[in-house]
Amino acid sequence: KVSPRGVDVLFDPVGGAGFERGLRCVKWGGVTLVIGFASGVVPRLAMNVPLVKNLSVRGVYWGSHSIHAPAELAESLTEVYSMLADGRCVVRVSHAFGLDDAHEGFRTIAERRAVGKVVVTPAAGKKRAWSRL
Repeated sequence: KVSPRGVDVLFDPVGGAGFERGLRCVKWGGVTLVIGFASGVVPRLAMNVPLVKNLSVRGVYWGSHSIHAPAELAESLTEVYSMLADGRCVVRVSHAFGLDDAHEGFRTIAERRAVGKVVVTPAAGKKRAWSRL
């Protein structure tokens, strides 16, 4: 649920222009988690936005956590798996495509028709998918 004041946490694995737009949706005092740059573009951060909105921006690289804070990583993953198992966190699958139709999945994303994950399944012609993640 999105508050009229903005979101509490921005989880951004994409980067690029989406990061800049997403940052403006975070409410005052919120947190932005920089997860990666799937867009291929590492965004520049204009520091006036975090300053004015009192935002925290934190890089999250799990590979580094496994080296520097393995107990913290294990604890956080246990909590995430617990949230998934008991339904507190649900992954929405918007569209599912068989491997032969994977190009349609990319088209769905490019045309911005997906609201949730787009899944490609190994079975040809499979049209249903779900996720326990």
